[in-house]
Amino acid sequence: MWVNVERFKRRRKRNEKRGEKVFHHAGEVWNGGRSASRLTASNYGERRE
Repeated sequence: MWVNVERFKRRRKRNEKRGEKVFHHAGEVWNGGRSASRLTASNYGERRE
């Protein structure tokens, strides 16, 4: 299931404000789970290797 990049970014911004990680799984699918997990890890101060 491929997510539209623009929609992904927009949703990401909203979720960051609320401190939620709803977009996280969509991001992993969207990016094959590679840079997406690194990206979310830096956003939320988590380590996901």
